[in-house]
Amino acid sequence: MHTLQDLLVDAPVEDVFALLSDPVHRPTYQYSLARVEMLTDGPPRVGTRWRDVLAFGLGTVELEITEFVPNLVWAERSLTGPMRGDIRVQFLPVGDKTGLRFAAEGRIQGVLGRFDTLAGPMFASAVRADLRNLERLLRTG
Repeated sequence: MHTLQDLLVDAPVEDVFALLSDPVHRPTYQYSLARVEMLTDGPPRVGTRWRDVLAFGLGTVELEITEFVPNLVWAERSLTGPMRGDIRVQFLPVGDKTGLRFAAEGRIQGVLGRFDTLAGPMFASAVRADLRNLERLLRTG
């Protein structure tokens, strides 16, 4: 995995983890989403699956939580779609703020796989934009 960004958020770890680790909150900071459809009942945990319904009719992507340690670590993996990826987030308390260390890896599937060298930068750019939106949401929330 490639570390994309470290971010310091002016909010307690518990608040940041609660927002970031629950897929139902994704459309509030991930503007590429129209909505989220939960495929697993109950609270978020390892194995929780959901479907991101992309904005502008661009299709869907199914994802799964692969790591879930409250207020410490959360990770997901995309299971479908032309661009697959893994994201892992560490939550680090810094006084009354939260340090986030994001690591991510992207891969392009199928016939477009020959452009796989573009996947990392594209994936990184999308995650960085979402992080900026998440930070704004937490700052104003």
